[in-house]
Amino acid sequence: MKLLLKFFLLCGLCTNVLAQSLSGFVTDPAGKPVAYASVRNLNRQVFVYSGIDGRFALQGELGDSLTISHISYQNTKQLAAQASLNFVLQPEMNYLKEVNLIPKDSNTLSVMSDFKKSNHLGLALNSDYLYKIHQKISSDYFLKNIEIPIKFRRSYSDRGAFMIQLFKEDRNADSLAFLPLGEVQYISVESLKKQKYMRVSFEMMLIGKEDTLYVFLKRVVSDIDLYLNLEGYSVNPFFYASRKQVEEGSNSFTRNQYQVKNWTDEAVWLGYSPSLYLTLNVVPVNEID
Repeated sequence: MKLLLKFFLLCGLCTNVLAQSLSGFVTDPAGKPVAYASVRNLNRQVFVYSGIDGRFALQGELGDSLTISHISYQNTKQLAAQASLNFVLQPEMNYLKEVNLIPKDSNTLSVMSDFKKSNHLGLALNSDYLYKIHQKISSDYFLKNIEIPIKFRRSYSDRGAFMIQLFKEDRNADSLAFLPLGEVQYISVESLKKQKYMRVSFEMMLIGKEDTLYVFLKRVVSDIDLYLNLEGYSVNPFFYASRKQVEEGSNSFTRNQYQVKNWTDEAVWLGYSPSLYLTLNVVPVNEID
């Protein structure tokens, strides 16, 4: 009798677990999978990132309110009408892509950050980050790539990937706003483990000397449930930054899964606004024949 009771209790628990699971796919209008989209269950304060194939699975039940977001797509909010869900995200229309062909023998200028690396900077899994690029170049230039020094720590996770994109400050906006340049790129953390820096290429993108650039960084892991209150949960790799104020204004901005649209100066959370250490590899326009 006891064994039979245990059997029915186990069946009941299994049914309950299955009832509290939602799964599906995130795609674009053409049916192409959207990797590393954030799928948040607002009723349970839990979220996951979709995998490379767009697939996701997270805690939830019918009737829960879900919000799906990605840096390259418009956010959407839907109720879970069934356990198997398919979300179609519409692309953001304000993305700029300026790819230019220049002579292969053009000289490359490497411009490093001119401040000291005073501390390590880790990224939390529940947040997005924008870091201001402080390098000043006297002419318009073609951006070849950015090199960001990295460091791995033994006790921190190596799972997942980075989402990386370049932004520029919108000088025509009434308040602080950012325009994306080019498409978001993905780099697996595993591929960086033996590297001293992370190199991000930008296909010879033309940048104006008056443009203020920012690099967008987001750390993602696609196959585990994550909770919205993961405050300070950093993962590998770590970056190098300065605590000192490099120039007037904010050096960095962040937003967590509660603040999908609103960017906040990191000084609000850290007590200072860190400056990311990196190198720009460029070809100045005035050096091209």
